[in-house]
Amino acid sequence: MIRRSAAVAVVALAVVAASCGSRAGSLTHAQYEKQLNAAGQNLAAQLQKVFGSIGSASSAQHVKAAAGVIRQGAQVIDGQADSLHELSPPKDAASANEKLVDGLRELASELRDFAADAEKLDVPKIQAFVKQAQAQKLPGEVAIQAALDELKKAGYKVS
Repeated sequence: MIRRSAAVAVVALAVVAASCGSRAGSLTHAQYEKQLNAAGQNLAAQLQKVFGSIGSASSAQHVKAAAGVIRQGAQVIDGQADSLHELSPPKDAASANEKLVDGLRELASELRDFAADAEKLDVPKIQAFVKQAQAQKLPGEVAIQAALDELKKAGYKVS
């Protein structure tokens, strides 16, 4: 999960970068790459917090309590997707940037659904989510990884 968190984190920094980059002009390759990597570190920290709250839940009460942390994580990811959408990436990164945005939004939606399942103590759905997340097969994660792979093929060094 930490590997996934790191990959998804790359996207998070792009959101932070959005605050620095304006629509006035496209970012350079180096500027965009730097912002992506910074966003990735931020997102990795957020996902560690979310998945840590899940992993430390040892009782029904803890699972329900984790739902709040999970929802907060989804909100942060949504905000990052919005910021990433506002970036003006170089032309060779524009398509992948939008795929990152879509992947982040999907992941945030998946987290909100999971939080609802946790509050209801829907054990089969909780187990299915955790299994899918551990295998790094959540649709949002898959989309984010595909976008990062596209960026790597375009020469971006993202971790």
